[in-house]
Amino acid sequence: MTSLQTLKVMFVCGRICSSLFVSDELRRSLTSGLVSDLSSYSQRDYRRFLLAHLQFLQGLCEISIELISNFVNQFHSSLFITTQLLSQMNFRQRLNSTIEQSKSNPQQIFYSLLLLIRKINHRNGLISTYGTNYEYIISWDELHKVYVPRQPIIYENCSCDLNLNCTSQANFL
Repeated sequence: MTSLQTLKVMFVCGRICSSLFVSDELRRSLTSGLVSDLSSYSQRDYRRFLLAHLQFLQGLCEISIELISNFVNQFHSSLFITTQLLSQMNFRQRLNSTIEQSKSNPQQIFYSLLLLIRKINHRNGLISTYGTNYEYIISWDELHKVYVPRQPIIYENCSCDLNLNCTSQANFL
């Protein structure tokens, strides 16, 4: 590599983050026929969650792209600024090592942040916005105390109280 050559690192989004799944156009198209009061749908009807899941997916993609962009910017701004000239072999080894490290770091950071959020939400035992993890045992009309009794939702023998990975198939009822 001559002193006049520059190194440019770019990234390509994954299939999901570069697909229609995260576009505003698809989100509007898929949700345009839904009733605005989502509580009118059955608790297990996926139409209650579709918009939130599409927005969440878009947010995850935005975070991923931002993390990777930050690593690429760091790579461009601080790569191999030394007081001594590196041999071509040393330069290539350091370059390959940095590239491999940059590939894994954003994934690890993203996974750690997502797992932390999931664990905090799970262990707090708070009822999610859509009531997919817990449900109230008594109706709101009967509430006179500060404590509100609740019980976990169970999906196919998986209790949301014990496991943060309880899921069920999405259905349009």
